[in-house]
Amino acid sequence: MRQVFVAAAAAAFLAVSANANVVLDGGFELPINAGNGWTTNIGAFTQNPLGLTIFTPHSGSFYAACTSSSNTTRTNTLSQVLALNAGDIVDFGMWYELSSNSALAAITVTLDGNVIFSAAPGAVNITTWTSVAVSGITIANNNPTFTISQTIGGRTSSFVLDDISVNVVPAPASALLGLGALGMMGRRRR
Repeated sequence: MRQVFVAAAAAAFLAVSANANVVLDGGFELPINAGNGWTTNIGAFTQNPLGLTIFTPHSGSFYAACTSSSNTTRTNTLSQVLALNAGDIVDFGMWYELSSNSALAAITVTLDGNVIFSAAPGAVNITTWTSVAVSGITIANNNPTFTISQTIGGRTSSFVLDDISVNVVPAPASALLGLGALGMMGRRRR
């Protein structure tokens, strides 16, 4: 009976650890471009900029934000190389808010060179957190790049992100294989 319990505990541990978030600092609790895995073009995304008081973090103390200081429309990027392997299946999630007077306001998320989420809300005021979730994404290459591209324009445009996650989905066959191996080891000891 003890061996069955040990095998079940080991399988549960493997399933939980396999589902860990591979995005470093997805809650932006550390300054962007400060060795936390994130890179951005021209410092476009910052951590809780001063004066941006209409937003509060989804969780934790901070979020990533991009604000427009001119009427020029531009595309800003925030990216990270993820520790994934070809063949991994992952689930993606994030939360965002947008306040923009620009009809061009848009966001695109790519993983491994493929668009996994895209929205063009235009001139809107979304000051409540909006959830995005995409399941069952198959990774084609080792260590793929994850990129969020955001188009913004207008003096009062702001776009904020928080709680970004990419979780590896545990393969059911590998969990069963692990249980079988543990069971065989326990039987062998008798």
